[in-house]
Amino acid sequence: MRIRFEAASVSPQTVNQSVELNRRSLLTSIAVAASSLWSGRPLRAESNDEAAGESSASSRSDRQTRVKSVVEIKGTIEVKVAKAGTLSKTPIESTTNLEYEEVVRMRSASGERFAVQMYSQAECANDIQKYVTTTKLRDECKTIVKLIGAQSRSIQCLDNPLTAAERDLVQCPISSIFLDSLRPATSVKIGDQWQVKGNALANLLNIAKVTNGELTVRLFDADSKIGQLEVSGEVEGEVHDVKTSMKIDGKGRLDRSSGMISWVAVSMQETRQVGEIEPGFDVTARIRILRESIDNLSQTVDLDSLQKRVESDQSSELTRVLSRLGAYQFVADRGWTLYSDSGVDASLRWVQKNYTFAQCTITNLTDTEPGTQLSIAGYQSDIQKSMGKQLGQMLEATEKVTATGLRMMRVVSVGAVNQVPMQWIHILVSNDAGRHLSIVFTMNAASADRFDSQDLQIADTLEFTLRQLPTAPTKPSEKPEEKPSETAGLKKPSSLIK
Repeated sequence: MRIRFEAASVSPQTVNQSVELNRRSLLTSIAVAASSLWSGRPLRAESNDEAAGESSASSRSDRQTRVKSVVEIKGTIEVKVAKAGTLSKTPIESTTNLEYEEVVRMRSASGERFAVQMYSQAECANDIQKYVTTTKLRDECKTIVKLIGAQSRSIQCLDNPLTAAERDLVQCPISSIFLDSLRPATSVKIGDQWQVKGNALANLLNIAKVTNGELTVRLFDADSKIGQLEVSGEVEGEVHDVKTSMKIDGKGRLDRSSGMISWVAVSMQETRQVGEIEPGFDVTARIRILRESIDNLSQTVDLDSLQKRVESDQSSELTRVLSRLGAYQFVADRGWTLYSDSGVDASLRWVQKNYTFAQCTITNLTDTEPGTQLSIAGYQSDIQKSMGKQLGQMLEATEKVTATGLRMMRVVSVGAVNQVPMQWIHILVSNDAGRHLSIVFTMNAASADRFDSQDLQIADTLEFTLRQLPTAPTKPSEKPEEKPSETAGLKKPSSLIK
C-alpha cells in the first residue's frame, strides 16, 4: 500500500492537508459444501514467476469484469522532521472505496498486461489526529489505462497527467489485474497448496519487486461451482527503492464456471521504512475485493487504439501538482513531490532512486497594481541582495511569455554554500492582474546536467487558479478565528528569495 505525503509539514495540524493514501486489497470467502476432489475445467498457471501457461496475447480473449474494493487502514505513519533530523510518528486511519469496470488484455507470454479501468467511484478519506481529508478522482480522469509488466509500470489518464494522490488512489494494495495469479496451475484436490512468488507476486501486491518470501494458497473446500482458498505468507520487497515487509492472511473464492478469482478478503500488516518520497508506516489493512464477469462495458473501448496511444503518450511520466492553498497548478516530471504547502510557501523535492537531486521553493508574493511588472534588472538586483556572499555569478537572465500566457523572468546563477558548489535557478511568474509567484530551484552543481530543463517544464505549464480564503482547522474547544483577507501572509514582491 502507499501512504504519501503530498504536502506534509511538521505540524500535525497541516499533516492532514498533505497525506494521500492508496492501498492494496484481498477478497473474502463464502463457505460451501465439501467436495473431495478439485476436478473439471483445468485452470491455466498464473501463479509462478513468469505466468506459465499463457502462450500469447492472442491465446486468450480480453477479460471484462466489474470490480468493487474496500480498503480500511489503521496504524501510524513516520515522517522526517527536516530541521530536527528526527522522525515524527502520527496515528492514522483511512478508508478507500473503488468501483470500476475493467478490461484486461494479456500482451505477452512474460505476463505483461494492458488494462483499461473506468471508474464510477474512487474516493479515499484519511483521518489523521481527527483531521479528515478526502481525495477523489477528477471527472476528467475517470478512465485510467495501465500497462504493467516485469520491465514496465505505466499508470495514466491519457492527455491529462494524474496528481500523485490520484495515481496512488487507483493502485489498490491487491491488483485486480493480477488477481488470477492466486489460481492453481493444474487440477488440485482439497488440501493441496501452491505458491505465488517473484514478478507475479510483485504485480499482485502492486510493489516494484519482491526480494524475499512468497504467498501460499491452499484449497480448503470446494463444490461443483466454487473453490474456497486460504492465502497466507510473509513478503519482503521494495517500493521506490525503499524496503517494505508484509504479513498477509486471508481467504478467496474461485468461480469454476468463469475460471477467475471472484472474491478475496485479507488482513495485511505492512511496515515500510521512511523514504525521500513517501513516509514510513506501520499499519494493518483490511482489504476486500469483489469481482464479476460482464458481457458488455458501459462504454465502448477500443483497446487497439488505446494501446497505440499509451506507447506515444508521455503523461505517465508526468504528474500534475495542484496547490489549492496557493491557488496555482502545473505539470512536472513524476520525480517531483510536493513536500509541504502552507499556501504562502510550498516546498518540492526532485527524487530519483530515493536520492534528492534538487529542491524547489514556491512563494506567493503580495499582489501589485494591475498592469505593473518588475523589470529584469530589478529582479536580478533583488536576487543579488537576497543571496549575499553565497552568490558567485549570474550565468544568464531571460524573460518570455509562457505557454499559459504568463510573463516569466528566469535567472541562472552559481555560487557556494559551505564551500560546496551550488546552482540556483530563480523564476518570477506574473500576470497582468498583479499576481506574482517566485520559484527557486536549488541543486548541487554536479546535479545540474541531470536536472536538465525541469524548471522550464514547471514554469511553462504553471497556471494561476481561483483563490480560496484560507481557513485553519478548528478544534471543538477553540473559537473560530476571523477569516483573513485573500492576500494575508503573502510576501512583498521585493522579498523574492527566502
